[in-house]
Amino acid sequence: MTAVHVLLASWAGYGLAKYRFGGRQMLFWVILVTLILPLEVIMIPLWLTVKSLGWENSYAGLIVPVVADAFGVLLMRQYFLSLPSELVDAARVDGAGHLRTFFTIAIPNAWPAIVTLAIFMFQATWDEFVWPFLIVNSSEMKTVPLGVQSFQAGELSNFPAVMAISAVATIPLATLFLIFQRYWIRGVATSGIRG
Repeated sequence: MTAVHVLLASWAGYGLAKYRFGGRQMLFWVILVTLILPLEVIMIPLWLTVKSLGWENSYAGLIVPVVADAFGVLLMRQYFLSLPSELVDAARVDGAGHLRTFFTIAIPNAWPAIVTLAIFMFQATWDEFVWPFLIVNSSEMKTVPLGVQSFQAGELSNFPAVMAISAVATIPLATLFLIFQRYWIRGVATSGIRG
C-alpha cells in the first residue's frame, strides 16, 4: 500500500510541478482543500460505497479508499518544484517521453522526498484505527491497533499485555526510521513549503 501511495503521489506531484495545463492551480487548490477534511467527515459515504462494492472485510476495502491523499501530493510537488527544469527539458530534447523522464530524471533525484513520504505513509497506515475498525470483521485481517484494542476490555484490561504488544508494534517503525534516517532528514529539510 505504501509503495502504491508513494507512486501515485509522486506522479501527481510531478505533474503539478513540471507541467503547465489549464486549471492546474485550481486542481492544486482542490487537492489542498481535501487536507482539511478528516476521515471522520467522509467516513459514512466512503463506508456506504465500500459496502455497495462488496469490499467489506477485504483487502480492497481496507486499501483502495485510503491509498492516496493530499499530503503526499503536496510533499512531492514541493520537492519537484526544487528540481531544476533544465534537467527535464534536457531529457525531452534527448527524446525521452513523459514516463521515461519521470523514472530516469525525477525519481532518482527525489529519493529523499520519496523515503520521507514512504516513512510517513507507512507510519500512518500502520497506526490507522478508525477505517480498519469499520471495514474489518475477521480476526485474520485485524491491523495492529485493532489487535492491541482486543486486549482491552473495560476494567478488565490486561495492561502488561497491552504495553508489551504496543512496544513490539513500535519495532518496525523504529527500524524503518533508523535505516532511512539520513534520507528522511534531507527530505524534510528540502521539501519545505515555498510560495
